[in-house]
Amino acid sequence: MNHDPERIYSSPTLSQGAPTRWLWYAPSNLEGLCWVRRPLYWQAADGSGTAEPLTAGERDEILSSILGRLIVYETIYLTTKTDIWVMSLDDRKPRLLVQAPFDEGGASLSPGGRRLVYQFNQSGRWEIWVQPYPGTGSRQQVSQRGGVRPLWQSDSLSIVFPCGADMMSATISASGAGAPVRLFPVETNDVLPDITSERRILVRRTTGRPATSLGLIVNWFNYVRRVAGRTNLHSPR
Repeated sequence: MNHDPERIYSSPTLSQGAPTRWLWYAPSNLEGLCWVRRPLYWQAADGSGTAEPLTAGERDEILSSILGRLIVYETIYLTTKTDIWVMSLDDRKPRLLVQAPFDEGGASLSPGGRRLVYQFNQSGRWEIWVQPYPGTGSRQQVSQRGGVRPLWQSDSLSIVFPCGADMMSATISASGAGAPVRLFPVETNDVLPDITSERRILVRRTTGRPATSLGLIVNWFNYVRRVAGRTNLHSPR
């Protein structure tokens, strides 16, 4: 399941009331729970024990996906912008996968663990790319007119991704990526959270009236201090 940057999840039981984003269950045994709070943390899914940091937390970190005991996540640097890393929950040693003077994100390992797909804005817009894993072979652009948040089908032979007002699919094989084909139309705010093992595509659609008002938060930084349970945060000047 891919992460959803539009929602913030909070679990007082697991995070002691601190802001928590992008909660994930480790699908191999449902024993782990990881999230982003700078640094990445791990905790038993039943809430027992204490949260353990997986990374040093020197930079902002975003969890992209989990495959078995492998965690794929992103870090944000000033020079290389957003980079993609992988870590095993067994040895907890981070390994750099993709780094360039552009942004990369939304990374996901194929169910077979042989390929990595992600979005990359080298051309000036988000496009979908694929490359071998864990090797360092050449990467290939999959999308032709944009794309974000790619997800693998359960057979590891194709991916699905939103492109503007369309949901697209493309085959991935040892010889390369096939031309994307249109599956069905989507709306602007639709989010692609997951694809089931039965190859059913889940789409979350926000319904209701458009916003007609704008809210203003006064003393916003004091609110952040209270929610985060920290008193040593300094307001920007």
